Amino acid sequence: MKTTSGILLAAVSFATAAMMQSCEKKDLCYDHGHMVDLQINFDWSQAPDADPHTMVVRLFRPDGSHYAVYELTNTTADHIRVEAGEYIMLCHNGELETIIEIDGDYTDYALTTRPRALLAPMNRADAPLPPRPGISTGELVQAPPERVWAVQGEVLNLLPKVKGQNITVTPREATSHCTVTITKVENLNPGIDISGAITGMSEGWNVAGAHPAGDAVTHPVPIEQVDDHTLRAEFYIFGHCHDNDSPHFFSVYTSNNIYKDFNITDQLHSAENPHEIHIELEGLTLTIPGTGMTPGINGWGEVVNTEIDMH
Repeated sequence: MKTTSGILLAAVSFATAAMMQSCEKKDLCYDHGHMVDLQINFDWSQAPDADPHTMVVRLFRPDGSHYAVYELTNTTADHIRVEAGEYIMLCHNGELETIIEIDGDYTDYALTTRPRALLAPMNRADAPLPPRPGISTGELVQAPPERVWAVQGEVLNLLPKVKGQNITVTPREATSHCTVTITKVENLNPGIDISGAITGMSEGWNVAGAHPAGDAVTHPVPIEQVDDHTLRAEFYIFGHCHDNDSPHFFSVYTSNNIYKDFNITDQLHSAENPHEIHIELEGLTLTIPGTGMTPGINGWGEVVNTEIDMH
């Protein structure tokens, strides 16, 4: 995967670029004859269950440099006013809380997510951190993305003084839906808070190339109790690294400082549908509050039972 900017630098660059783009947009002259209206129609046939709040449209000049950004509130059909000329257009849904837009030229424009504490899903962001599995100890910890639909580059040639110009684009889903189900869980207790994390996920999404981008990151995810012996996590990802030397783990953390790492590499890599990934695990024995192991490193003690990576 291609490397993107670091998260802090990306956030600063994004804020700076956003201000520049805002100024650029204000400088456009709407009264001159070289300005034209372009209607953008969104064809959701490839994502029939999509429910975007807004659509972000970015125009780039033929050399790939950024020209302007618009956010459309009508996700069926809306229009923009722009100078006549040639452009390349990218678009994706907007009003996303976890998403950061990494500005650049056409080929580098990408989406990533905000930093998040490893134990944030159980509201214990300031608690001592548990040991992390394998080489994931060096990964950035970022929120999993919200659902994203995007459109790759569309070439525009807008003619001056011509009315009724329009384009129809077909957004496709950029994110993959993941579920992790853990069965045969013992000693589930309402007094224990539980959350999870998945390692080796893609840092971002390159919109022009329609592929995962950046380094490997760890996503903290919420876990819910389905019944007395079942846990389930549900979240979205941009993709994952396929490097055989970098295994993927799903970790379970509890509020009484017990954790468990499951190796999920085989299931993740062999998923039949890369946009709908189901991971099934079994066998997890939790300790009842006030009993069990004495916490080890940083106050954490690992659950002692057998890891099973089901196929």
